[in-house]
Amino acid sequence: RLPAPGRSVAEPRAVAVALTEAEQESKEERELTLLIRQKQSDIEQARRKWNNRRQRLRGEREEEESALRQLLEKDKQREYERIEREMNGLRDNFEYQVNAEKKWMDEFKRDSKHKNEWICVFKPAMVARKKPAEDGVVARRIQLDEIVKAKGEPTEDQWIQLEGSGDWALTWHQKHGRLLQRWFGPDQQKFLDLQKKIEDRRKVRNQTFVDYRRKKNEVEQWAIPPGPTKEEEYEIEDEEAEQLAATLEPLLKESRELKRRLRDLRQRRLEAAEE
Repeated sequence: RLPAPGRSVAEPRAVAVALTEAEQESKEERELTLLIRQKQSDIEQARRKWNNRRQRLRGEREEEESALRQLLEKDKQREYERIEREMNGLRDNFEYQVNAEKKWMDEFKRDSKHKNEWICVFKPAMVARKKPAEDGVVARRIQLDEIVKAKGEPTEDQWIQLEGSGDWALTWHQKHGRLLQRWFGPDQQKFLDLQKKIEDRRKVRNQTFVDYRRKKNEVEQWAIPPGPTKEEEYEIEDEEAEQLAATLEPLLKESRELKRRLRDLRQRRLEAAEE
């Protein structure tokens, strides 16, 4: 029924529900409830502390790895500079050796009155060509131990032009090696000994630079070991989860015990109220 015009509507009043003594929560229940809430707070606090510690340790590991990488880069740079200094020093020394070896050979040629003759040392024979190219037309064959005379010194790609015919002969081949050897007549053995001495020194120089290049490559490979793989990260996460569970287990056990006691108390109170 609607109220008459001009009359106000009465505010609804709160209904007081009286609980019997048996229905009221006991002091022990209230204390248990507070203890459970406190225990839950302790659990959350322990979880936060554990997570904060884990994050801090990870951050420290990352900072340590970063510092190690910086130190490693400085070590690599110092080692590069040391190797370069040694190589530069060797270059000056090796250049002096090369000039000395050239002087030895020039003096030997002068003293032996070399006639720019060459002897074939390739078995059973080699060919002379119309032009200084491996695909040039074959002009003739040069037999083993046959001596030919050149017009001048070999070109950069090891060709000599033969006197008289103007044909071209290759003194050294990338696959077959030495084809023509300088000929000094009765002084040939002295030339071979000198040439061997120079070749041995050249091999030592080449090997030295090979060793230094190897050292530089080894320095380039210096690195901090890579971080864990995906599988290892999963294992770490599992271990961390086990550590967290072990940390929380006493608190959880106490919380479960408090909840059980509270549940039993309430159950007994409700059963008593129904009787």
